[in-house]
Amino acid sequence: MQILLLIIGAALGESVYDAAKIARDLVHGVGVVGELATIMQSNSHGVAGVPYTSLQMVWDCDNEPGYPMVGLVSWGTHAKNVQTNANASIQIRHPSLYPTVDNPANRPGFLNNPRFTIFGQLQKQEKTSAHMACLLSKHPNAREWFNSHDFQFYKLLVIGSLNFIGGYGTDHYVGWIPSHLYLPSNLPSNHASCVFCRPW
Repeated sequence: MQILLLIIGAALGESVYDAAKIARDLVHGVGVVGELATIMQSNSHGVAGVPYTSLQMVWDCDNEPGYPMVGLVSWGTHAKNVQTNANASIQIRHPSLYPTVDNPANRPGFLNNPRFTIFGQLQKQEKTSAHMACLLSKHPNAREWFNSHDFQFYKLLVIGSLNFIGGYGTDHYVGWIPSHLYLPSNLPSNHASCVFCRPW
């Protein structure tokens, strides 16, 4: 399977290794947001077992790069869901994929930018000063929000492969990234200098 991924990537000019580095760079950026999905546990609204998704601040820490962190309020839907079922996914996009007035969604090439989904299980973390410092290094404006609400830190333990869409399939890698290629300690040294692997 890995050989097939390499052949496909080579044909497109962007390899599975490039895609893994692009994904990791996006997670490691400043001001990253993503769509967190957990499985609804309560059936009070007739939606038990259905994915629930909402936008969240996402970051990773230098001591564990590649493992996304999120902050969830203790009384929120996601926090309640993971008490019973920790399975979750986070979709992360290149910032240009979030439309603004000056950056509309119907502009040419809008979808020719990377986005990917990480699958795993959310594990509650201690709210340490190190975790808080890590959060604020990526989301400096989060201090007041996190101090005034009962937030808990969760880390997504990566399970299985990542689903990656680099942009238009004729130009970029589209497919699965094995998790052992995505996690930085497993990337080959000759790809270490690849920063987004393409012009923006």
